Amino acid sequence: MIQIDGDRIKRGGQIVGYIDGYHIKDRDYKNLGYYEGNYIYDETGKKLSYIESDWLYSYASRSSYTKLEDITKDFPGSVLPEIVKCAIFQLLGA
Repeated sequence: MIQIDGDRIKRGGQIVGYIDGYHIKDRDYKNLGYYEGNYIYDETGKKLSYIESDWLYSYASRSSYTKLEDITKDFPGSVLPEIVKCAIFQLLGA
């Protein structure tokens, strides 16, 4: 499970990353990527995935998708927008 504490992203009480504006950083504050609209990009600006309806689809394979409801389960009590949860899921793993 993922916990959000201010700008810190924690798993099991340990900091695994940060939210910096629209960017997701790793625990060493290295940029992993960012989100914009319904799209998630890597650090170079390459599209990785997007939200459509109730699913997160991967650009690597249209047959690779995850139900948003399953992603939300990893963020108990969080009020973050779906795209932020999906970016953390995509870039840090959940």
